Amino acid sequence: MRRKKCGSARATDVRVRALAASLVATVVLSACTRSGDAPPKPQTPAPVERVAETPPPAADEVAEVGDAASLIGRTLPPYPQGMSEVQGVCVPGGEQPERICDYGMAVLGREATDGTAVGVYLIASANTDPDAKQPVWRVTDALDAPRAEGGQELQLGGCRLDGDVRNEIVALVRHGDQEYSADVAWAKRLDIASGKFLAVELSRVDCVNAGYGV
Repeated sequence: MRRKKCGSARATDVRVRALAASLVATVVLSACTRSGDAPPKPQTPAPVERVAETPPPAADEVAEVGDAASLIGRTLPPYPQGMSEVQGVCVPGGEQPERICDYGMAVLGREATDGTAVGVYLIASANTDPDAKQPVWRVTDALDAPRAEGGQELQLGGCRLDGDVRNEIVALVRHGDQEYSADVAWAKRLDIASGKFLAVELSRVDCVNAGYGV
């Protein structure tokens, strides 16, 4: 039994249909030209502009700082790469309880190989939103943290200026067996009006020994 050769007939039919469609398009185009109308131009859709969004940096993506001065003006957290707050204290901006943390002092540092924290920078900061659940601090001043030697410790808060307890005093002090120690090797006062650390006479400062009587 011989199979019918239909492929050629189908191909011819397709070609006839294509030719008919072409003739119709030619007639329409010719009619538009004779009447003075320009043939329609194909419409090209306008390109869609894409705006790249840069996500905020994560804490471990923030670049390292070059020096203490480069911290001024920054908002923390996130903290510089490899660093964290290892010590800190609130400085009141007024007598009201809700203003107890309007300002602050902190030490930023890195963890040493033995697991202890090594202070690198001493910063002064202002609380950008005291009502927030997570404090966000704007750095107003920054210094290299003084190096503690021979039993000294850097004490933030708990120091007195002319006998009055002032949380805005930071001192490098060595404690003995007394409640207060005047063995102060270095001290600064945070001026909340300017946000800067100011020099203070060491003879005017002493600091409470938190471990006294324990």
